[in-house]
Order: sequence, then structure tokens, then C-alpha cells
Amino acid sequence: INFKSNYVDVLTDLEKAEIQLFNSFLVGDFVSGLATGRLIVRGDFDKPSATAELVCENIVINDFFVKSIDFNSNIVVNDTSTLGYLDVNAKDGEWKNIKFENGMISAAIKNNEISVENFNFKSGDDFIQLTGFYDGLDKYLINRLQLAYQNNYLVNTEPISIFSKDSIFKIDPFEIHINDGVFEGYVSGDTVQEGYFKMSNFDAKIITSFLNDNRLKVSGLIFGEILMKSNKNNLDFDIDVALKNGEYMDEPFDEMIISFF
Repeated sequence: INFKSNYVDVLTDLEKAEIQLFNSFLVGDFVSGLATGRLIVRGDFDKPSATAELVCENIVINDFFVKSIDFNSNIVVNDTSTLGYLDVNAKDGEWKNIKFENGMISAAIKNNEISVENFNFKSGDDFIQLTGFYDGLDKYLINRLQLAYQNNYLVNTEPISIFSKDSIFKIDPFEIHINDGVFEGYVSGDTVQEGYFKMSNFDAKIITSFLNDNRLKVSGLIFGEILMKSNKNNLDFDIDVALKNGEYMDEPFDEMIISFF
């Protein structure tokens, strides 16, 4: 370890070290876990370059728990730019009670921008895979999204563009194919907030199973539209949907029609 006039030069071999001690040098926000491997940190003390080759155990990252991670990262910082990459391979983890067997994240970093070249997690026959881009400020782009969940399959037909800043949230018009059905719509979050969603011929459970409120959990093939629009300090909803051969509150039904404003 060498410190001189705001310059840091650290080369360290780790053996089951507490990983959260290195949050200032690594990409991520580690809560706890143990790391074994090599960490090299050089450059300006406030914004150093860092190279990490680590094998980590029992890692907690926000809501994620992962039993084992291979973590490789190289971030080069100079006066005008920040460039680097991040490769993470994970095994045996859990996120909000959803368990996965393995997963990986591969991303390129350029200043504040992050280009996700591969993000995938797999649990049995279920998986999620996507590629995308974040500009470091307020724009997100999901280029490719594939999701398999409980014998259902979801894929986007074109990139999904998302804008989020302060109280403004927008999703440009999108179309997602779910099995033999389609889910499409948009969200506009300017001075007048508005959203529109159209659903046809897919099981509503694919969406509602992720909701925490049991009163909103319903299954069955869904057809119809949902429109929401701000009205002064309130939000108006216009819902007109029909569900077939589903279940609500543990009660099966042949058909359910929901229509209200």
C-alpha cells in the first residue's frame, strides 16, 4: 500500500475478506460477504482505477443474496474519461423469494454510461435474458428481453425506451408478445400523466403474480384495455377487461368481466 499526495497505489491478495470494505473501489453496493482473490487500486484517491479478480461467498447486494460469485472488473479512470468492464457469474441465489441456479452480468462502462451486453438468470426451466443501455442520467433502453416463467414465454418485438427523472416517468409505445397473446401500451409522464395498456390472449397471472396485494392477483386469459390519466391531484382509471377460465381468491371462474371508471 502506497499513499502520497492524494495518490493511492494498492495491490492486495485477499483471503475471505469482508467485501463491503471495498465498495469505494468496486462496481456495486455490497452489503456483506467474503472475497478471495486480487484487488489492484491505483490513481487519484477520490477516483482511482481498479482491477478486481475475486471469488466471493455469501454475498448480499441490496435485495440479492448469492452463495457464490466470480467477480471480474477493470475500471480505468483518467482526467477526461472512465472506461471499463464488469463480468459477474453467480450461482445459487435468491431475489425477493425468487430463487435462481445461475446467472451472469456482462457490461461495458463508459463514463456514466452502462451498456449491458448480457444479463441472464436461470432457475429450472424459467429464465430471464436481456441486453440494454443506461445513459447514466435518465434514459434506459431495453434492446432485447426474453422471459420464460411457469411455461409462459415473453419477448419484446422492438426496443423498449424508458425515461425517468424526478417525478417524470415515460415509457414509449411498446409491444410485447406473451405466448400467443400481445401486451402493448405506453406511459406518458409530463404535466399530464397518462398511461394506456391493451392486453389480448395471455394469462393475467404472468403480471399479477408479481404484485404484493392478494386482492390484485387473478389468473385467466385476459382481453381488454386499461387507461389511466391524471386529473388535478388524482389519477383516473378506465378499466374494461374480460378474463376466461381463471381463478380469483382461490375461487375458479369460467368468465369474469371487470368494467369500471
